[in-house]
Amino acid sequence: MLETAWDLEIKMIVPFHSIIFYPDDYKDEYIEEPTFKKLREFLNIEINVSEIVEDLRKNRPRNSTISVYYSESSFNQFILFDSDMDPTDQLDLITVCIRCTAEYGGTIRLYAHEFYTNCCEYNVIYSEGSYVIRDLYKINFSQNSKINKDECKEKLIKKNLKFFKSGELISTINL
Repeated sequence: MLETAWDLEIKMIVPFHSIIFYPDDYKDEYIEEPTFKKLREFLNIEINVSEIVEDLRKNRPRNSTISVYYSESSFNQFILFDSDMDPTDQLDLITVCIRCTAEYGGTIRLYAHEFYTNCCEYNVIYSEGSYVIRDLYKINFSQNSKINKDECKEKLIKKNLKFFKSGELISTINL
C-alpha cells in the first residue's frame, strides 16, 4: 500500500446515481455500487445507500442537506454527502467527501480513484489533501460533538446537517 503522511481528505463531485448500480436495465432496482461499498466497508462506515438515493430523488430540488456518516470506530473517519444543487445542474451532481486517518490513506486513495474513474461519467472535480473538506466547508466535521450551530449558520447558509453513526441518526442541525 502507499503510505500517507497525513490524514487524508478527498472531495469529488459525481452524479448521485454513481453510488448505485443497476444490475438489470429493465427493472427499477439497484444495489450499492461495489467499489463504493468496498471503500465504505474498509472504513467501517454504515450507510443505507438506498435511503440516500430515495431522499435525493424526492427532496433534491427543494432541500440542501449535508449528511455525514461516521466510522464505527472514530469521528476522524467519515463520508459526507452534500446534496446542494446548482440551478443549472442537469447532471444530478452531488459532492461526496471522504476523510480517513493516515494509516488508511493509501488504501482509501486507491479505492477512491477506482470509484471515480470507473463509475463517474463526467470528470468534474476530484481533489485530495489534508484539509480539502475543512477548507470547503470551514467546519471541522471530525469534531462532531463540538460542532456549534451558530458557527454553522455563519458558514453554511440554508443547509440542513445530519450526522449518522452506526447507521443511526445521532444529531441534526437545521439552519
